[in-house]
Amino acid sequence: MRNLYIVSVILLFLACPVLSAQEEKPNRIWFAEGFTGFSVGEDSGIMYGASFNYQIKKNLLTARYTRNEDLEFVIFFIPSTVVKTDELSLLYGWRTIKNKHSLSFSLGPSFSSSRKNEPFEMEEIRTDSYGVAFEGNIKWFPGKARRAFQPGGGFKLSGNVADSYYLGLSLVLGLGNHKIY
Repeated sequence: MRNLYIVSVILLFLACPVLSAQEEKPNRIWFAEGFTGFSVGEDSGIMYGASFNYQIKKNLLTARYTRNEDLEFVIFFIPSTVVKTDELSLLYGWRTIKNKHSLSFSLGPSFSSSRKNEPFEMEEIRTDSYGVAFEGNIKWFPGKARRAFQPGGGFKLSGNVADSYYLGLSLVLGLGNHKIY
């Protein structure tokens, strides 16, 4: 028993320099977010969606889904026209982190599908278009954390330059690794 104790202590002393020489790898920066707000333009109205973001150095890669819903009212609260636009976009951009906040700008291709329903007609009018999506974000998140996976929030200015164009401002809430902790 005593020999096992001595061997264990020797192995521990031999292993300590090896273990301390290994560098701890920093966490990867990734986060998912949901957003909601208002938009103006061809696709104006209520805007909401979600995105997944991954950062490599200062480069930001984003996959984003956005939906714009526009209700046009005739009398009181009886809708006359309902327009729904779904957009899928892949964005590439720049993101910088300073203490407890980040600032980012991204641009990339998008695909939009708009559906227009007239309330007293059975026919749905659908148009598809390709365009250029963009966004700018400012977000705040915890500075010092016990763990890397944290909530964050902020504002997003986003839009799409296409047949069904829009410019929107929304509130963003996200979860993930917002910076290297």
